[in-house]
Amino acid sequence: MLKILKYLFEKEVPILMYHRLIKNADEKKIHTIYLDINEFEKQLKYLKDNSYITITFKDLCKIPKEERKNKKYIILTFDDGYKDNYDLLFPLLKKYNMKAVIYM
Repeated sequence: MLKILKYLFEKEVPILMYHRLIKNADEKKIHTIYLDINEFEKQLKYLKDNSYITITFKDLCKIPKEERKNKKYIILTFDDGYKDNYDLLFPLLKKYNMKAVIYM
């Protein structure tokens, strides 16, 4: 993940795109595009430990282009607004004091 983030960060503000989070193996059979909640939390911890700052697109518009490389900004997005975004994602965002963009 580190190599990918370094490459993306050199280009512009990276965007990590997600779809759904799952809590247990039973859900793997139902959903096709998902990430295990524990793996996702590891990613959030990595971002936090490495001083990444999650922002929204609205935040991005307020940051002048020349200042975007002064800090490690990153955008997290989730498609379709599934219930797990509220049940699983939201508590982790609060825990790590992070933001995400959810497309309904």
